[in-house]
Amino acid sequence: MYFQLRKLILWPRTDEKPRELDFYPGVVNVISGASKTGKSAVIPIIDYCLGSDKCAIPVGVIRENCSWFGIIIDTLEGQKLLARREPGDQQSTGDMVLIEADAVEIPHRIEGKDTTQANVKKVLDRLAGLTNLGFDPDSEAASQTRPSFRDLMAFTFQPQNIVANPDVMFFKADSSEHRDKLKTIFPYILQAVTAEVLQARHELDRLNR
Repeated sequence: MYFQLRKLILWPRTDEKPRELDFYPGVVNVISGASKTGKSAVIPIIDYCLGSDKCAIPVGVIRENCSWFGIIIDTLEGQKLLARREPGDQQSTGDMVLIEADAVEIPHRIEGKDTTQANVKKVLDRLAGLTNLGFDPDSEAASQTRPSFRDLMAFTFQPQNIVANPDVMFFKADSSEHRDKLKTIFPYILQAVTAEVLQARHELDRLNR
């Protein structure tokens, strides 16, 4: 899978042009600045645009002044712009925009959604090339044990609360739900268990019924 973050975009509530933060591929990008200038909001904004269930972007100046948050990613299929509406008083919103092109042009304003969080998560799962089989052949539990793109965020982000916690290594593994899911899919992520092995397990379960 080729998946490279290229831009973070903030659309203001006013008619001003969007604010853009560029990321360069193949190198370590260092973001520096004075205290309380928004550096710690970068990871929550990216996570939100990648389909997180809750908006962890800090309440304050950024959320008060932004109507939409977005990112541009490079993939083998070209560029994709993923934007998500600021949720207001809600924990999150499913309103999203997906723009696909060889080279995406950033719109001056976003008038409204054209897709949903659920659809974007399906696109991300497809881009990641993940199996659609669960680890538990039991059909009722299969969807809960199926690897997803969102599960891979555990290996992608290390915000300051994870870095400073001696008892937690992976993003969101401090909650029992995410920790248990991570334990289940970890062999698949390491390729110790392949899609072929999962297929064989499901076939064996079917034959034993």
